[in-house]
Amino acid sequence: MPDRRGWLAVTRLHKLSLSVASCKRFPLALRDLKTDFQAKVPLQEAGRALQQYVTNMTAGKVLLMP
Repeated sequence: MPDRRGWLAVTRLHKLSLSVASCKRFPLALRDLKTDFQAKVPLQEAGRALQQYVTNMTAGKVLLMP
């Protein structure tokens, strides 16, 4: 009897189960992932924010705020 959920639903479920399984094998990756922000800048100052980010990329992202 064919699966009524369809091929796409089954494929997504299969890929999700593989992702979960790989996370269990690499637990350090789950807790070490983070994003550092060096500044939050108003959108009107986007030019300055971009220059700040390019000057010091290793300090973190520059978040543009509305």
